[in-house]
Amino acid sequence: MVRQLIGYDRYVGPEAVAQLTRLYALLPPYLNGYLPTMKLIGKERDGARVRKHYDQPRTPYRRAEQGGVLVPAAADVFTALLAESGPLTLRRQIDAAIATLWALRVKGPAALCPLTRQTA
Repeated sequence: MVRQLIGYDRYVGPEAVAQLTRLYALLPPYLNGYLPTMKLIGKERDGARVRKHYDQPRTPYRRAEQGGVLVPAAADVFTALLAESGPLTLRRQIDAAIATLWALRVKGPAALCPLTRQTA
């Protein structure tokens, strides 16, 4: 999911590392708490056609909660984290972090081939 958001650009330097760290801190609450996924629960072959059956769309957090695998303390912490900001606020923060990160990407020939060195 990270490459889908930030792309395959090259980032160098402590500013880029700090910005990536900020972005990585924003992603887990958004991906696990607000983006629903559909789990494949079965496949059925009918000749050459394969029919796939999916479960109801739910967020990974809700799946873990309903599955009974969450520690109550961890569930309370994550619920509080989700209550701090809504999905739109969190998405806007992620978009702003990505825009700042894109301004730090390396451009030019150095980005295409990191092994080339410029000699003085």
